[in-house]
Amino acid sequence: MQLVNRTCLLSILLLACCGESAGGLLPDAVAHPDAASDGMEGEDLWEADQPTQNDVPINDTSVPPKQGTPCDDDDPCTYGETISADGTCGPGTPYDCDDGRGCTDDLCDGLGDCLYEISPGFCLVGGICFEEFEADADGCARCVPDSPFELTPLANGDPCDDLNSCTEDDICVAGLCTGTFLSCDDDDPCTEDSCSPDGGCISTPADGAACGPDDACSSPGICIDGECEGASEKDCDDGNDCTADSCATESGCAHAPLDGLSCDDGDLCTAGDLCSEDQCEAGPDLLDCNDGNECTSDLCHPVSGCYHELNDNPCCDELGVNICDDGNWCTTDFCNPDSGECFYEFNNFNCNDEDPCSAPDTCIEGVCTGPPADCDDDNPCTTDSCDAVVGCIFLDLDQGPCDDGLDCSTGDSCQAGECVANMDDCGCQPEFSPQVSKVNMLSIGADGKDGNGLDVDLDESTCSPSGCEVGIDNSLSLLAGLANDSLTSAVADGSVILLFEHRDFVADGSPYTLSFYGGEDTDSDCDIQTETCPYFVKKDSFDENCEPLVKMDNATISGTTLSAGGPGYNFSLPLPLADGVLLDLVLYHAQVVGTVGFAAGNPATLDGILAGAISKQDMITAIEAVPDDAFPIDKEMVLSMIEMLVTADIDSTGDGQLDAASIGLPFGAIAGTIAGTTP
Repeated sequence: MQLVNRTCLLSILLLACCGESAGGLLPDAVAHPDAASDGMEGEDLWEADQPTQNDVPINDTSVPPKQGTPCDDDDPCTYGETISADGTCGPGTPYDCDDGRGCTDDLCDGLGDCLYEISPGFCLVGGICFEEFEADADGCARCVPDSPFELTPLANGDPCDDLNSCTEDDICVAGLCTGTFLSCDDDDPCTEDSCSPDGGCISTPADGAACGPDDACSSPGICIDGECEGASEKDCDDGNDCTADSCATESGCAHAPLDGLSCDDGDLCTAGDLCSEDQCEAGPDLLDCNDGNECTSDLCHPVSGCYHELNDNPCCDELGVNICDDGNWCTTDFCNPDSGECFYEFNNFNCNDEDPCSAPDTCIEGVCTGPPADCDDDNPCTTDSCDAVVGCIFLDLDQGPCDDGLDCSTGDSCQAGECVANMDDCGCQPEFSPQVSKVNMLSIGADGKDGNGLDVDLDESTCSPSGCEVGIDNSLSLLAGLANDSLTSAVADGSVILLFEHRDFVADGSPYTLSFYGGEDTDSDCDIQTETCPYFVKKDSFDENCEPLVKMDNATISGTTLSAGGPGYNFSLPLPLADGVLLDLVLYHAQVVGTVGFAAGNPATLDGILAGAISKQDMITAIEAVPDDAFPIDKEMVLSMIEMLVTADIDSTGDGQLDAASIGLPFGAIAGTIAGTTP
């Protein structure tokens, strides 16, 4: 109480003596910030700073304040003011309000306390300054000065960076940056793959590990110095000519029988051997070992073939020569084995009169003779003659006119024995394979069931139309009743001729090229439905480089099953919709699956299904282009039916839109030949 009374008394005296001027001598009412840390209250600090009665006599108001006496400069933002030498209150020490942050304006509130205001364009979150739009470490929250004390999250899905090299496609999710972990698998079995958040994927050699394709068609190797050594493909060759050897990665080697393919059973005494149930069976013919000498027994050994042993015929001498042989090819010599008597008969065998300018030589009344040899080689660019020693002689001509047999060529002339002409107007002259299949039966499949269509969209879970079997696509089966009579008739009478050419044909499971042509009959007397007939290929079946416009270069035969085509292969299809109405359409995603019948190793028959998809719009456009008077039925009715009933179930362009309708065309084919291109 004594301290408080003294203080009050001093205040009263000062106020009475000096009036308002006494206020300049009062200490600041608020303690310096450091006071609290020293454990001192404001009143204690104020008392310590006050002058004592020994410094300034309380009752002597005429004496000026002593230099160094505490005073107040009326600035609440300073402290420690004292009387200076001139008797005035000197400046105090400003309070230190610097918080060390560049995003705050540090102020004194005028009451002795510090104020900290956030500078425009900044945020202060967790004691850290952020400039406007500045993001946090992973980028999913940014400074928005309207909310200066928190970071505003970005929208879900916005890109960011989680600063982890092991993630990609980082996006913001609920304010956090989340990425998809990288797959560091480099598909190299000889490396161990890992990931470092700082450096990303790391691959180190994995010596000693097994390597190579992990499937039933491969033999594994071992990793040495980061390289796979010793891996190899499994050899599926069973050494059997009557099987097609292949390998499936899941099941391994497979050996499909090649029934009907010509083969060799290893017995030289048989001929015409054929494959049957993956075995080579001896052919119906035996090797003819007859040497025409009745003095020998004609025998055959399976390994060495024909051989002849002398027999004990009494008509033969010890050298195996018939004692009745008169040395004349044109007589047949007979010997009576009982009497040894010889007798002879004229024959009409082929013979050789030793004259090269007569041919062919035959026996007539026991004499070998022949007409003059025909030395005409049908080459207008050679001179043909016959020499009594060497026979026919053909001398090349280097000049003179000739005819190469082509109406399109010009300037035909002989050059070094050949007829050479200008072929500029002839277009390309392709070479054809001898293996050709001619379609002799074609129709639109009646429904979406097995045998009437194929899996055009390669999706076994779908089918068309309604009532279909899973995996069979034949949406256009509804046209079967409308078009099949016209289609089968056109194929039967030759109005529509389709030819399949087997280029570089193989039947061992390896790929070859199956080309497709529109053809024309050569007007021969051949029955195009049952016989192997020659055909012309239409010139518009080829491009300027003489390559077929329609071909499938992935054709394979496994056993007796042929498959070719699929997505990416297109087929020009002439479709007779009705009598007199032939629509030229494109069959997209065309594919062929069929069964091959062989003869002498070549395809003799082919029965299967041609399938694909026809653009619904292409079909409508083609029908609309047919003149109304050429349409034998109500064209508008057909268009309405297609518009209403045809359902597009195939994406023919790959744009994700179903724009084409699937179709299956069962067909049959027989062997044919190609005589050339149309004139």
